[in-house]
Amino acid sequence: MDLVHEAMKMLSGTNNYLSFTPEKPLLRQPWVNTTKTIHLSVTPGEAYMHHHVYPGHNHFKFWDFEIQGSSFLYKQVYTVLTNVFKCALWAHTALSSSVVFI
Repeated sequence: MDLVHEAMKMLSGTNNYLSFTPEKPLLRQPWVNTTKTIHLSVTPGEAYMHHHVYPGHNHFKFWDFEIQGSSFLYKQVYTVLTNVFKCALWAHTALSSSVVFI
């Protein structure tokens, strides 16, 4: 999760998020502001409807991701979280790999 926290820290704050939306030609218009201020956080969570989840759910770790901002670009939240999840997946794959690099 350290890599996830680092990625979220890098994406938090005031940044130009033009590359985080597929609608680039429209957003290049002078009246569209692609600079946004967002805050990302992640906390340990629990399964949705955890009282009704099968008994083995205790073997999983659940996380709550929160994004706060006054406005967002089209698919900005989806793209930001996708990249954060890719960091988590990459970190998990790298740590559980049996390959040893010298």
